[in-house]
Amino acid sequence: MKDKDSDVSDAPDVSGFSVFGDEAARVLEDWRVVNQRRLQVIQRIHGGGTGSVLATARLWDPARATRKVLLKLCSPDEGAAREAGGHTRAWRSRPVPFGAGSAFQYPEQHLVDQVYDPLPVGRSWLMFLQLALDRQGKAELVPLDQVVSRPERARVAATVVRSVLLDWNPDEEPVIGPGAGEFVRDVLGEHRLRGTGSLTGWVRRNLADPDATTIGLPGCSELLPNPYALGRHSSPLAGAVLPVAARGRAHGDLHPGNIMVPSGSARASEDFRLIDLSRFSETAPLARDPAHLLLCVVQDFLPQLLGDARSQLLALLTGTGQPGADDLLPGALTDAVHALLDAPTPWLTDRGSYSDWAPQHLLALQGCALMFVGRDGAGEQDNHWFFELAARACAAFLATHPGAAARAGAAEVLPPVTPPAAVPVEPTRHGPALAPLAAALDAMRPELRRRLGDCGDPGRDKWLKYTVASVANRCEALRRQAEQLLAEESDRADSADRGQAQSVAILAGEVVRTARVVSLLLTDGTPAAVPETARRNFTGALALLLDRTAELTSLLPEANG
Repeated sequence: MKDKDSDVSDAPDVSGFSVFGDEAARVLEDWRVVNQRRLQVIQRIHGGGTGSVLATARLWDPARATRKVLLKLCSPDEGAAREAGGHTRAWRSRPVPFGAGSAFQYPEQHLVDQVYDPLPVGRSWLMFLQLALDRQGKAELVPLDQVVSRPERARVAATVVRSVLLDWNPDEEPVIGPGAGEFVRDVLGEHRLRGTGSLTGWVRRNLADPDATTIGLPGCSELLPNPYALGRHSSPLAGAVLPVAARGRAHGDLHPGNIMVPSGSARASEDFRLIDLSRFSETAPLARDPAHLLLCVVQDFLPQLLGDARSQLLALLTGTGQPGADDLLPGALTDAVHALLDAPTPWLTDRGSYSDWAPQHLLALQGCALMFVGRDGAGEQDNHWFFELAARACAAFLATHPGAAARAGAAEVLPPVTPPAAVPVEPTRHGPALAPLAAALDAMRPELRRRLGDCGDPGRDKWLKYTVASVANRCEALRRQAEQLLAEESDRADSADRGQAQSVAILAGEVVRTARVVSLLLTDGTPAAVPETARRNFTGALALLLDRTAELTSLLPEANG
């Protein structure tokens, strides 16, 4: 008697392939016959509004056990070609935690694999994906946006952020020298700045001059930096440099619809899987996914917020509000915001990088808020709110980042959202030309001293690469500011001022040079591979900078009485 699965090439087509369209149906039928497999569509499922076609199917393969799979015909747009490749790259990208002997199995625990290679279908791709199951492999998962309880959605979202950083990125790469505007463009994506995009269309309809450095918005008494103006010269962020930017593995489009969780009420928040990895990258800004997921959670609450409540939410998200100034916001919303803002804490704790994360978060918030502007189905009130959020996140960055406002030439139009200790001070009778440089150095000094201590602590050696990059970024920004002062103040600065600025430029430059030597030695090795001489040169240069520039604090108003 002939086994029913021994020859499937002549099996009748009871597959239901037509759900994918004629071309895809022909491709699937050819694939089935050539590979001696049987495939039957069980049920079409909701595609999440992306234009993709999805269906569960039962697959008989002589070389494998009979199984259920998910068939996905990607939407025929520019993301279709990336999606299958993104899944492959994400599955193969395996972090190795510090001190571990083997790769951590993050993909097996939190992603879904492709059962077979994808098939080209016209301008799109057809993918064969594992079903998203719980860790026991017993129950199918559902998208997080189908979970009814908003507090529960926020709890799971915070867990996902912690896991993406802690478990997926124990080996992140601290990058030296990204400009703030460049960072925002990277978060936002160049495709969203094109002339045909929904964001650009909205901006052109609502701003008299989309390239203006500062703008006035309805209901705002002060001018704000234009968050959309990201050109090299027109941007309010022009010249501003981040202290450090953490890059690593990121989903790229992290929202509740792309997070699969158990459907039961007793779900474990760590039992989740990420899907739709078309924008996965191993070198993405790590602040982007947390900021985007935060805004997705916040968006659920917006319809019930009006007027002052929305203003309070702006202040809460950008960290510019007064303590307790959230009395108009639902408790579930404030709890969700705090949970998601605190989610990176375990990842940051060992790195000692709270101060480095804050400016990255604000710029990621600026870029992610712009993603929500002009989306299909969004109301104009929400569009204006997200655009204002982007502007206020930019303003908060400029007001809190040492020297950024002065380099951007926009300090006079920023709202007084924080104490101005980090913003260049007014010239005093003692070295007026050096006042901005003195203020920037004074703001950096505590962090530089702490980093100097970290370099002498063997218990912190596993973070040496991050520490060196953080110091190098700050000193490079200081060197540039000193050299800019020398160039711009050549006629007005006296010889003493010029000598001080020259000393700062030389000393900061020496820190950067020695830091690069250590960084190069760390590229292919561990901290133990760094010769003691190279480490001593670096710490000595940093100590000399801090010691020789201490007198500059006399230029600050507090020191002058």
